[in-house]
Amino acid sequence: MNASPLFPRTPNSEPIDLIRCGEAPLGSLLQQLSDERFSGRLDIFGIGELRWSFYLCLGRFVWQTGGHNTYHRWRRLLSQYCPGVDEIEIQSLVPAQAPIREYAILSGLLQRQQLSRSQLVELIEAGLNEVLFDLLQDVESHVQTLIEGEDRVSYQLNHKDGVQSPLTLIRSELALSKAREQWHRWKAAGLAAVSPNLIPSICRPDLLKQEAPLHFEVLTRLINGQRTLRHLALKMQQELLPFCQTLNGYVAVGIMSFSEFRPAPALPAEPTTEILKEPVAIAPLKTNPIPAPSPHANKPLVVCIDDSPIICKTLEGILTPLGYRFQSVQDPLQAIPTLLKAKPDLVFLDLVMPIANGYEICAQIRRAAALKQLPVVILTGNDGLVDRVRAGMVGATDFLAKPVDAERIGAILHKHLPLKKSV
Repeated sequence: MNASPLFPRTPNSEPIDLIRCGEAPLGSLLQQLSDERFSGRLDIFGIGELRWSFYLCLGRFVWQTGGHNTYHRWRRLLSQYCPGVDEIEIQSLVPAQAPIREYAILSGLLQRQQLSRSQLVELIEAGLNEVLFDLLQDVESHVQTLIEGEDRVSYQLNHKDGVQSPLTLIRSELALSKAREQWHRWKAAGLAAVSPNLIPSICRPDLLKQEAPLHFEVLTRLINGQRTLRHLALKMQQELLPFCQTLNGYVAVGIMSFSEFRPAPALPAEPTTEILKEPVAIAPLKTNPIPAPSPHANKPLVVCIDDSPIICKTLEGILTPLGYRFQSVQDPLQAIPTLLKAKPDLVFLDLVMPIANGYEICAQIRRAAALKQLPVVILTGNDGLVDRVRAGMVGATDFLAKPVDAERIGAILHKHLPLKKSV
């Protein structure tokens, strides 16, 4: 008698709750589908309208789609693995009603010998790895939302929608293991809140020119507020992780900023295969570090209350190397309970957040007897007199305009957080 499956498998059922947090349930589901030699489509529904679709044959990966920037990912993969092929020229190869258009294009290119078998496998594996990485990052980044909100990560199986003639079969456990390894390295590099799908923009071209004078002109042309970090790394022939680490340093000091990807057509007159012939690197930022706390001092705790994971991660990247403990709160409703429990030494508080704004939270802090003397520094993108006056009226200690940078954070710390605790 066969054991009951770990995950329900009713075909074409309503989406079933899969992941509340962590990575293990996804691995268990894929292992079950592999053991059962499942053929069809696995849909995973993420936060908001995100959906990832994986096509499997006999329990192995065949193709993927969905997630972030599907069309732009397809064009970028063609650029990387098929540099002699322009997707625009081969659109006529595929009927408009083809169920998986990109997969049909690859099949046509293989038949016409415009694409080698090795190129095909590399392209499919790279796309699968990218989608699995994004899935792991998105799920882990929304753990709090999944636990406390109504959103759930769920899955749905469709036995009828599959690939009849797979071009390659990829073992699901190996593909997931590779994506997990990359995600763990990404987190270890301090980039957990930095998605490769973010778009960098230059805020201070004058400072960028000082830091990267040799490549300034090409950088200002490429970093145009429309290309994602993945796209830029490919064009500039840079490894993605160190490239994002470097740009994240520029974000921390206000030279650049990151924003969410906005779906839009490809850049006008930009060929799919436009990759720079010579690598272009951005020099790591050279900054004067904030004096670190005494090695004999206890580590003060700094809390950041901000719904933006990027701001929280930027502050963490500035503070933790200096010996400060750091904790972020992205749900404003959890601000007061967290502060009462953690007893921090200083708080950075965002002014504009959903549900409860910074003024309301600051007023609540001052009404709590245990938090009356806690330094509260308001963070805002609008450095106006009215905001400053109002922040002072609700008991804010100081006011800091975004984007944050290491020098101004250091001044705030030395002003309001003297390192006087001793062991």
